[in-house]
Amino acid sequence: LATSNDIQPRTDAQIDAVATATAHARVAALTFLLVGIAAAATIAHHLARAVLGPVTALHAASRALAAGSPARAPETGDAELADMGRAFNQMVAQVQAAEARRIEAERLAALGELAGAVAHELMSPLAAMLADPALRTPDLSHVRGETEHARRVVEGLLGFARPGEAPATEVDLATAVQDAVMRATPLADAGEVEVLLHDLAASDLHASPSAVRQVLDNLLRNAIEASPRGSSVEVALSALERPQGSAVVEIRDRGPGIPDTLRARLYEPFATGRPGGTGLGLAVCQRIVRSQGGRLTHLDREGGGTVVRWEVFPA
Repeated sequence: LATSNDIQPRTDAQIDAVATATAHARVAALTFLLVGIAAAATIAHHLARAVLGPVTALHAASRALAAGSPARAPETGDAELADMGRAFNQMVAQVQAAEARRIEAERLAALGELAGAVAHELMSPLAAMLADPALRTPDLSHVRGETEHARRVVEGLLGFARPGEAPATEVDLATAVQDAVMRATPLADAGEVEVLLHDLAASDLHASPSAVRQVLDNLLRNAIEASPRGSSVEVALSALERPQGSAVVEIRDRGPGIPDTLRARLYEPFATGRPGGTGLGLAVCQRIVRSQGGRLTHLDREGGGTVVRWEVFPA
């Protein structure tokens, strides 16, 4: 065992060395601690931006949507949060589209009630005027012509006010299309326009048969009247892949197309680009189609003309 005589006292140089080493160790430990704190703060900041930022934006967007303001969530950041943002944006678009349809339906319903009341008051006087033999004389032929035009406007108002009043039932859409083409044949022959039937997929629609007839007759008549002599109107009924059970009726013509001045107002009542037209036919068609949950669109046809698409969706 070592005795007290074996323990040598430390020199001043050794004591200074130990003190210096201890100080360096403390500095190194403090440096590492500060670097760790800084790294943790940086990581936390990035996590907050990557996670809390999109969540905060989603919250702000939902508050804006609830207040009726336009809302859009971010589509960047973490993959799952980005997916959440895209899903939110899709939901916003669906909500806004549904709200627009509701407002449009309410507006059209109010306009329909007014149109029905006005048409009811005007129909009887017009019928009495047209029954008067005096209007059949050559001198008053122009008066009779104007009266006939007024009657057509009133009938259009009645159709807009009460589209497809017959009860809904299962309608064979292929048969309805064929019947509409047969009814339109005399008009097409008079204008030297050929009506061609293409694919007719089997499709059923739960709707008022009179409403379906009204839509098909209006769309076919418009296409034939817009077509130049010697041209053709093509009619097709095709099945859609999604949703299951849906179909689309297409009517294609080679007419002048849709004027740019009319495009934005195409389905509004009294909007027409045809001389002598009432501007109620497409308004009635759009109202019927929307009431069935479908979609009616007019597109420019390649090479000239118009393609009318009536998309029919299952109830």
